[in-house]
Amino acid sequence: MSSTPSYEVYARWEKVLWRRQSFDDNYVDASFLGQLRINATAAFPTSVSLVLSSLSIGQQMASVFLFVALFVQLHMGWLHAAELVWTSLACSLLLAGAESTARKYSIRSIVRGAMSLTVLGFALHALSPVVRTFSEATTNDSVWACAAVLFVGHLAFANYSMRPDSGSRLTSTISLNMAMCASVVLSSRLMSDVDVFALLLVALQLFGIFPLLRDRMRVFESGARCCVNY
Repeated sequence: MSSTPSYEVYARWEKVLWRRQSFDDNYVDASFLGQLRINATAAFPTSVSLVLSSLSIGQQMASVFLFVALFVQLHMGWLHAAELVWTSLACSLLLAGAESTARKYSIRSIVRGAMSLTVLGFALHALSPVVRTFSEATTNDSVWACAAVLFVGHLAFANYSMRPDSGSRLTSTISLNMAMCASVVLSSRLMSDVDVFALLLVALQLFGIFPLLRDRMRVFESGARCCVNY
């Protein structure tokens, strides 16, 4: 016959510390985890947000692949520099016009921005002869390896967030510098100054202007952001 009092046998365990109970200290009741809630306040991303986030990653990688493809075309002589310059300028003007219309810039700010880009274009044209002779004493294998490492670093430090206020200035600057360094390294293997200027102009647009436009379009609706990424 058990010596345990009846009130202890039928006592109900309670999850309280201030009351003395007839259970051992290491006793775990079956209802101990009954009120446990896992990730009760977690905010899970939606399918639309995941797709929009992946678009920025695809756009960044597509910019690198497009630049490498244009370099191969110029290096092999399959593409004329003049065609590349005019095509890139037309695309830039189209995107700049769309942004100025959406954000309603004043005429004065548009003229100031156009003058700054014009000065930058002349600077690239003046530096093209210097860039062309940058790696004359370097083998092709070293140039390809250096460009590959720089582009990988560019993709690693790029800002892929879709939030307007999440950009890190340090990592974005490092990403831009590594992309431009890789562009200079590849441009130095071209044969003419015009080809170097065309490729550097495209590099400035792909890695400098287009990401800036994409960041500014984050404040708009998802449809506009999808158009910019595509």
